[in-house]
Amino acid sequence: MTTASTLHHRMTHLGLSPLQLAQTAILPEPMITAWLAGAPAYPSQLIRCAPALQMSEDTFLDAIGGKRDRRYWPLPEPAPDRIGRRAPEAPADRP
Repeated sequence: MTTASTLHHRMTHLGLSPLQLAQTAILPEPMITAWLAGAPAYPSQLIRCAPALQMSEDTFLDAIGGKRDRRYWPLPEPAPDRIGRRAPEAPADRP
């Protein structure tokens, strides 16, 4: 998970625009927009977004650090045509 993907995911889930997140976190909108575009962010700035994203600060910082909390990011369900299908087996090595 990157900072941008974390922000995108939670904003989409909550229906927030960059302006709404910026207003709630009391940060400039260009800063939020830059983070969404992949610009580096400092944890001391990002932590102000946690309440607006309805996340604990620890969970938010872990997500930005690449950790995944399944309460916020469950694994996607398999496509209906893949349910019950087994993955193809790799060919056995032959001597």
